[in-house]
Amino acid sequence: MIKFASRKLIVTVLIVLLVAAADILGAQLEDKTIEAILTMGLGLVGGQSLVDVASAIRTGRDLASQAEDLGDQIDE
Repeated sequence: MIKFASRKLIVTVLIVLLVAAADILGAQLEDKTIEAILTMGLGLVGGQSLVDVASAIRTGRDLASQAEDLGDQIDE
């Protein structure tokens, strides 16, 4: 099943909506506040990306091991 709403996408959209809503509603957010929000969001997205990469590497190693085992079985 294809996953259309990843955590990274949701966090990114929420950050954009938060900053846009604050601007539309006239909330005077300081540059440091916007910078802090963006830093936290990018940290979350970056951290989740590292988790996803580690999972992909683990899956690739598992598949390579299974393929090697299957090749050994075929050779016998």
